Amino acid sequence: MHLVIQQANLFGALFCVYLGLVQLVSRNRKAANYLLAILMFASFDLLFYAYLNHSRNSFATGFLNHLYVPANYFLGASTYLFYFDSFDHGFSIQKKHLLYFIPGIVLFAWFFTGGFIAPELFAQQPRVYFEGGSPSWIDKVMFIGFFYNSIFYTIILFNAYIVFSFRSLTTEASARIFLSLFIVTGVLTFFAVSAYVVQYDLYLYIACALATALVVFTAVFGRRYPEFFNDFGQAIEKAKYRRSRLEGIDVEELQDRLFSLMYKEKLYLEENLSLSMVAEELEIKPHQLSEFMNRYQKMNFSRFVNQFRVDAAAKMLLDDPEANVLSVAFQVGFNSKATFYSAFQSQKGMSPSEFIKQQQDS
Repeated sequence: MHLVIQQANLFGALFCVYLGLVQLVSRNRKAANYLLAILMFASFDLLFYAYLNHSRNSFATGFLNHLYVPANYFLGASTYLFYFDSFDHGFSIQKKHLLYFIPGIVLFAWFFTGGFIAPELFAQQPRVYFEGGSPSWIDKVMFIGFFYNSIFYTIILFNAYIVFSFRSLTTEASARIFLSLFIVTGVLTFFAVSAYVVQYDLYLYIACALATALVVFTAVFGRRYPEFFNDFGQAIEKAKYRRSRLEGIDVEELQDRLFSLMYKEKLYLEENLSLSMVAEELEIKPHQLSEFMNRYQKMNFSRFVNQFRVDAAAKMLLDDPEANVLSVAFQVGFNSKATFYSAFQSQKGMSPSEFIKQQQDS
């Protein structure tokens, strides 16, 4: 039994490496590909160390035996960002979201530097705690990581619960499958946390072995039915529509009025323009405008406004290639250079200077 679990963990680790590399070499890579790669490499780290500890192998250098701890901090953040990037049309990954990975990055940096500066801090083998020893600071950091990840999983659950209604579950196969994945993931997390609470490492190794089965199933199922994720995204949208707060509102008229504010009154030039301000102009509630943006424009409010600002900036740069780029950014409503460059790059696929050069060369 133990040998089967060991080999399952090793196979899972290697399989995760394969899946991570597939994401990195795929054509037309998007943010979701990189997020999946991070998730797979972090999973590899955890499964590989489960294999090492279960087979009682270890590295001579102390800190190398504990790198599964910082890897644990990448699981929740990468899953969270992948979920919302894939299923929420109003969500866009921004630089601020990289902050979610800071704990894991800082821990990796500390383990590598601290491992050489203060090797005695990493001397205790991971299995000592499970053999009845007192928890080291590393064990405590690992346990905190479980709670850190649970924050992201809880947010995902609250976002997805709308599609787990009786009606959705009886009509949408993707909703039933996704709910099953949630339940299995929850059980695995429970086993992992329980292993640390009761100091029984077999629970942890079983959880890792089952996680391997889950990864393999998801990969094979996703390849056999590539439309699954798209179907689940549509199921979420349908569930949201059934609870729409736009009832009684003429959507076409609302759209005409919104675009009139942008094209004719150039409301986007207002530097501090907010969702609430535009909603007030349209005489609707902010949450109604937010739903309209996500449902009909397939983007959030910020991206919608920035499209008009970028188009206005591009026109000004075409009319006057010698114009100061930063000055143009402020004139069209951006309040920082970084935000302008990020929005311009996202919409035009190039920086403002590259855009000017391309137009001059053509």
